[in-house]
Amino acid sequence: MSKNLFLCGHTGSDNRGCEAIVRSTVKLFKEAGLKNKPALATSGVSQDKAAGVNELCEFISYNTYKSSLQRYFYAGVRKVSSNPIPGQNIIQKDLWKAIKPSDLSLAIGGDTYCYKGPTVFIAHNKKMEKKAVPSVLWCCSIGKEYITKNVLEDLKRYTYIVAREPYTYDALVESGIEKEKILRCCDPAFMLERKECPLPEGFEEGNTVGLNISPLVKNEEVYRAVEFLIEKIIKDTDMKICLVPHVYNAVPTESGDLKLLREFYNKYLDTGRISIVDKNYTCEELKFIISKCRFFVGARTHSTIAAYSTMVPTLVLGYSIKSLGIAKELFGTEKGYVLPYTDIKEEDYIYNAFADIMKNEREIKEHFKKVLPDYTKTVKDVVDTLYSKYLGD
Repeated sequence: MSKNLFLCGHTGSDNRGCEAIVRSTVKLFKEAGLKNKPALATSGVSQDKAAGVNELCEFISYNTYKSSLQRYFYAGVRKVSSNPIPGQNIIQKDLWKAIKPSDLSLAIGGDTYCYKGPTVFIAHNKKMEKKAVPSVLWCCSIGKEYITKNVLEDLKRYTYIVAREPYTYDALVESGIEKEKILRCCDPAFMLERKECPLPEGFEEGNTVGLNISPLVKNEEVYRAVEFLIEKIIKDTDMKICLVPHVYNAVPTESGDLKLLREFYNKYLDTGRISIVDKNYTCEELKFIISKCRFFVGARTHSTIAAYSTMVPTLVLGYSIKSLGIAKELFGTEKGYVLPYTDIKEEDYIYNAFADIMKNEREIKEHFKKVLPDYTKTVKDVVDTLYSKYLGD
């Protein structure tokens, strides 16, 4: 009987971190022995085609409700019955029809359970339990504060939960998840390949600070501290600065990075020291650009993973448990490597931390050389385990 891999819960490749998880996960399973083209359950088919993900996966599109009346009806059913399945029978119909007990389901939204009401995931996991399909929550991050009674019930349904950093592992164990059901490894995007592309005009290879700022961390204090950082780099060093988005939108909106990055670009354009990535590069191309930086300062988790994995000394503007946990796993501590954005109150706060990164440049690169081989092997080992257990001959 044919055994297939299903990647479920993908929201679309405009978020290059989501694209990176898909690409690197497929690559790892192919290296483990997977021959069939995986299926990607996605709500962003057009985004995925634009990014070229169709070359790797067959698409199963999440359906939409036929009318607003149907949407409101099933929202009411879900509220009254606390059962997400009825409406999801429409949205996930094609996925649930295709997947079989001989297949393997990976729920790939790494931090989905950190947001309110992960209805798609809960409904899918219930359905997988009913259909006796092995179901894995893939490389997730989740703080203990998000593990409510309903979420805990759902997490216990998974065949395995793969935690990508120690704080999530501890939260799961403390909440009552059996240790035997929890696997540990790094985020698969550490294994993402680089694809060469033109560097932005004005980018100086090996002497540029890459900078990713997300609306997720935008407030008045952060904005001013980023300005201060840029101004100090321009004034006190000979380095260039490149603004790098990691979440795109066809039309820039508050959820994408480009609109905010363009504000900084326009403000400092006349210095001749700043450039911007404003083309729709794939995650592999963005990783190539980031790898050519001397330093990186980033908010989006997968932009910083692109930097870490190419041994670029990095300062993270953190907004969730995942950035703290990944840094702790890599360095033994998050202190000095992650600044929770809510702690940024003074205009020199980011620059002072960045100055320490600059001072320790050589030591950080040497540390990467020592730890990255064993660290990245962890995700290969987990994929090999899952493949041999569920998809191998």
